[in-house]
Amino acid sequence: MPEQSTSVFPSSWRVEQIDGGYVVKDANGRSIAYVYGRATPVADAHILTMDEARRIASNIAKLPTVLTLIEASTFILKTIAIAGLVIIAAALASHFASHYIR
Repeated sequence: MPEQSTSVFPSSWRVEQIDGGYVVKDANGRSIAYVYGRATPVADAHILTMDEARRIASNIAKLPTVLTLIEASTFILKTIAIAGLVIIAAALASHFASHYIR
């Protein structure tokens, strides 16, 4: 059975400016997202400015880091929970041993 990659899109995404917006690319150079904007805002056009497009593209590029942090946090929380259960079990065992085993 071939090994499966843990990530469909390799980490270390970057933002590159293109005509009319920005493209987010993964570590292999694959395009992940395109965010378009206009240099001059148009009233009531509901079109992003180039600055808004850049900020959105930058936030998209941070997703692999955010997901890694979430996975690490989950692992740490599970480890703390297990350690807490072990401490409680040890305290209960000590309590019952001192009261019921003579």
